[in-house]
Amino acid sequence: MYKIQRWPFVGAALLGLVACTERGSELPANKQTSLEEIPSVHGGGSGKKAVPVGLDEVIKNRTLPDFPSMTIGQAFQEYGFFTKQEWSQTRTANDTFYIDCFGWFDTKTLDLAAIKNGIAKQGVGFKFMIAQSGTFGLVMVSRLEAKTDGKIYSYPLEDARSYIAKIYEKKEIRF
Repeated sequence: MYKIQRWPFVGAALLGLVACTERGSELPANKQTSLEEIPSVHGGGSGKKAVPVGLDEVIKNRTLPDFPSMTIGQAFQEYGFFTKQEWSQTRTANDTFYIDCFGWFDTKTLDLAAIKNGIAKQGVGFKFMIAQSGTFGLVMVSRLEAKTDGKIYSYPLEDARSYIAKIYEKKEIRF
């Protein structure tokens, strides 16, 4: 697991709480923060303006220990077997964050048995975690089935490493 500093998250969250009125910002004009002064979850030194982003972007910009040559975001973006990707985040009461990536496959890959069982589309879900301490990692991989009744069913898979390896190696995932 890697350590992510959480203070930039707190700073970004506090900046998001600043409300605007009809007259503009409630902060005095000389006290407003420029983009260069906003805490960045990506750290400094890049020469770019620091803009607060969601935790899915934090995960996308990190690397995994077994795959240090490519960021998570780049690997998922370059994986050609997904027709659609959905990223979301959830926060628990103990300040643990879960970031999910649902990758959906082309419906043309469904076989007749799956269609007869009411499966409208299949995919795979990757669950990443950012702990209160700032450590992060991949904690679960699941097979996803979206049924014709509108419900999505999730089935945890063994050997999460082999599925993330297929993403990085651009190999087709089959169930």
